Amino acid sequence: MPPRRPTTASSAASASTEAKLATHEAVCAERYAGLLSRMGRLETVLLGANGVVITILLAALAFFLSHKLA
Repeated sequence: MPPRRPTTASSAASASTEAKLATHEAVCAERYAGLLSRMGRLETVLLGANGVVITILLAALAFFLSHKLA
């Protein structure tokens, strides 16, 4: 038995579904690009904060070692 051809109603529904899917994919791609941008900024901020914390800890260590030795 040969495969059935889609009727015009199902073809229209399929085209509508394809259009909705294409729109959804485009919107998600924009959102994903925005998320990647935000994550990049967040990474920069966190690396800067790590540098500050390490500097403070090293300064505190140097302070306490110099006062203990004196």
